[in-house]
Amino acid sequence: MLSSILAAEINVHYLYPFICRPADRSAVVMYLEDLDMAADVLQSNQFNVLCQSDISR
Repeated sequence: MLSSILAAEINVHYLYPFICRPADRSAVVMYLEDLDMAADVLQSNQFNVLCQSDISR
């Protein structure tokens, strides 16, 4: 995942693990310089991208 972000030259401001997820799947919370571009890059590299509404109650 980070290799994809690095290749796209997107700066990472911070990231941390997000442990509580449905179906016991892991996730990483990331704050990146260009969120729209990062979402496109990650999705094109077969990563699931979630937003706040996907994880909020």
